[in-house]
Amino acid sequence: MSSRIKDKVAEKWHSSRRVEIVKDLGEFQRIVNDEQQDLVAVMFYSPVCKACNAAKPLYNKLAKKYKDVKFISVPMTPENSKHLRNMNIHQFPFGHIYKPSEGLLESAGLLRKMIPNFEKSLQRFISGNPEEARLADTEV
Repeated sequence: MSSRIKDKVAEKWHSSRRVEIVKDLGEFQRIVNDEQQDLVAVMFYSPVCKACNAAKPLYNKLAKKYKDVKFISVPMTPENSKHLRNMNIHQFPFGHIYKPSEGLLESAGLLRKMIPNFEKSLQRFISGNPEEARLADTEV
């Protein structure tokens, strides 16, 4: 698939206006380091991944539900694939939760069946109980 076609697919991938697609890694770093909102949820995905397409509607619902959280999606592209590997993202879909003042709080697979656990982690970080969020993920 050509790079131009992949870009068009990536642009159309998220139908939610609450989920910002971020292809530029400089912009990604700016968001997770400087965002004014308390939490940033990130979904790393491949536009041609069936599991990613299955998880997308649930991720979009989370974005609509948690308006105080910044939701972004980062597509795998030829330009950023090496950087994603350096971030230990070797599977798709994959999620991160960041707090700009603290950095990466959580990382987890985001298969459709894992979205409820991702939501529980979000809820715990929102409520201010990050240790409970980490402990809950180890219980699964």
